[in-house]
Amino acid sequence: MSRMHEIIEEAARRCLPDENDIAKMDRLKSSLLKRSSNIIWGMDLHIEIIPEVVGSAAKNTYLKGADIDLFLLFPTDVDEKRTSDICFNIGKEILDEYTQKYASHPYLSGSLDGVGVDVVWAYLVDSGEKIISAVDRTPFHTRYVNDKLTKTTQREVRLLKKFLKGVGLYSASLKIEGISGYLTELFIIRFATLQGTIKAISGWKKQTWLTLNGNPDENWELYPNCNLVFIDPVDSKRNVAAALSNNNFFRLIAACTDFIDAPSIHFFYPVPFPEKTIHELRDMQRERGTSLLSFEIPKPEVVDDILYPQINKARTAFTNLLGNSGFEILGCEVDVHAKPETNGKSKETAGIITFIFELDRLELPEAEIHEGPWVYLSNSTGFLKKWNNSPNSLSIPYVEEGRWKVIKKRAHRNAPDVIKANIPKIALGKDLDRTTKKRNVVRTGDEVITQRLAKAIFKLFTKGEPWLR
Repeated sequence: MSRMHEIIEEAARRCLPDENDIAKMDRLKSSLLKRSSNIIWGMDLHIEIIPEVVGSAAKNTYLKGADIDLFLLFPTDVDEKRTSDICFNIGKEILDEYTQKYASHPYLSGSLDGVGVDVVWAYLVDSGEKIISAVDRTPFHTRYVNDKLTKTTQREVRLLKKFLKGVGLYSASLKIEGISGYLTELFIIRFATLQGTIKAISGWKKQTWLTLNGNPDENWELYPNCNLVFIDPVDSKRNVAAALSNNNFFRLIAACTDFIDAPSIHFFYPVPFPEKTIHELRDMQRERGTSLLSFEIPKPEVVDDILYPQINKARTAFTNLLGNSGFEILGCEVDVHAKPETNGKSKETAGIITFIFELDRLELPEAEIHEGPWVYLSNSTGFLKKWNNSPNSLSIPYVEEGRWKVIKKRAHRNAPDVIKANIPKIALGKDLDRTTKKRNVVRTGDEVITQRLAKAIFKLFTKGEPWLR
């Protein structure tokens, strides 16, 4: 038995549901369908609503602790307001407890007998290419996968899911920007086994195009920002891999290549981050000789798929701002804290977002080189007029490598001042712009290192991929 096979079998023993897990899931699926059918019948609505279990629970590709997705399929002529109201009424009757969440439209998320259950409405459409809302495709995905997978390949899907979870790439959410459960299943349908999938991915380069229904001409103009395209077999106009960021595409290749080179259970079960005290983190910072800066704002009350694109936009904006101002940025981590430290004050927001930067320094010299135009361009005259004997000049203009240059005073020498001065000018996203105006705090040095941020700071200091810890 090869080392890789040994590792995969160890992961299987730890992550695959046992007979009791499967029996419980089967009971709950049957119970959900029966209860929802009885509730629908008792409501006497005069419309046909079809309950259907979809997703990994229906495809037997779930891992231990998985949730169940119950879809209520409505006729297409029922308006969204009525479908939502009916769906919520049915869900409230079924679930032990619930909260309202939002994806492509509102749905109920709760639990039944200790297992998470989402109750979602969708329209009963003719095909995956005739959807009205995004979730209308899901039943077609479920039926397609059930048609293609066997018990053997269901097991391979589960193992691939656990591998992707372990390397931090499982989920098509805008928070993770990784691989969806459905795409995981398509990988196994395409490559047959976990090992086959890992071997195939390890050989990928830029712009990989995959299909299951033959290999039509690749048309990258339709997917200009994607390095991976996997055409949805139930909707030929859709890229199932659209959520995968380009950086995560390359991380996926790296993880698969590394697993082949040095198989380890840490690809499935990475070593967790150790708890670090404030004193230990301060010692780490002193040893590194770097500086910390944090920018803290209230967390808006929006769903993750709206929040995280704005967080990513803000992180890029701050990184570019500090970098263009002359600071070297070693890394950035973002901590999203659900419960703010209110110090007895009323809670007006959903939490705190803290951007933490590790910089080479917090203070820059007064002087910096300012590069002007090529000497033969007409705007040279304006450059000379502006900078010769200017109060902001620390030299008179000079020619170097064909361009006018001058040594000038920096607008802001201090990193916190750079952030504070530019907050009104930076577009962070609608919701973050709003909460930033309410409150924002810049901290540096030891003030940044708190117990709340300890995990994020340790991650910032150690960086690295999870399977290499």
